[in-house]
Amino acid sequence: MFCTAHYRHKLKRNGGHNMNYTIENGLLKVSVSEDGAELKHIIYMPEQCELMWQPDEKIWTGQSPVLFPIVGRLWQDKYSVGTLDFSLPKHGFARKSRFEMSAAAQNMLCFTLKPNEEIKQQYPFDFQLDVIFQLQEDRLKICYQVRNTDRDTIWFAIGGHPGFQCQMEDKILFEYPETLITALMDTEGYLEPETKIISENGTITITPESFIHDAYMFHKPKSRFVTIKKQDETPDIRVTFYDAAYLGIWAKPGAPYVCIEPWSGINDFRGRAGQLSDKADMVSLEAGEQYCFRYDIQVLPKKE
Repeated sequence: MFCTAHYRHKLKRNGGHNMNYTIENGLLKVSVSEDGAELKHIIYMPEQCELMWQPDEKIWTGQSPVLFPIVGRLWQDKYSVGTLDFSLPKHGFARKSRFEMSAAAQNMLCFTLKPNEEIKQQYPFDFQLDVIFQLQEDRLKICYQVRNTDRDTIWFAIGGHPGFQCQMEDKILFEYPETLITALMDTEGYLEPETKIISENGTITITPESFIHDAYMFHKPKSRFVTIKKQDETPDIRVTFYDAAYLGIWAKPGAPYVCIEPWSGINDFRGRAGQLSDKADMVSLEAGEQYCFRYDIQVLPKKE
């Protein structure tokens, strides 16, 4: 049975109110904002330990933006649908949109976004995007569910961008000891044809030199989860990304956080403007269909 979630904070923003809703299960306490359906806090309750990156205007003000209906950047931020031309900012509009907290239970929150006039000027389709958070023991299960409420086929990409606290020399361990080959971006955020080997054993050590050329972007790695292995006593974090075609890993170089980013799509190459339906790795949904993009965040406390 659904009920109204209690809110943790109520903050002034742009003349309105930004409400954060909180769920907990004894092990984890999770807070999510209506603005962008953005995950704000994961607290490991036995140690009262905050695991999410907390915004810093001098470093990065984000925490866990929802990327929709594109991931990364379109060529010149433009695309076409039929004879009509549109413009979308990097990572789309969902992260800057106000969601409605549409359903809640003891261990679950659901936030919903439907198109308004401003969104329709950027993206001409009718849709419903539900961002669902569910606590299950030591993990937070996240589902981005897209429903096509249009009469025609819609196209989109979608992805997560959660940032976690970490320190230099922490390690990111892939499920398998695989060779990790990243795509590369130029200084404007467009893909380049070259690639680069980041690791030959599925392990990345975070150093001040990490990410100096922007995000690492791995296409269809064999591994389906990665673990942030902390050097201090705080819990490790495991992100399972299921069917995601891409995994991005990013931070501002030298900053004390790292983002583990499951994506369904990726940036454009330079000069690749055109029909949205022709863009690589777009999801297509027929009228009335639904699509669920899933990833989990698991908290792994240190063993005594």
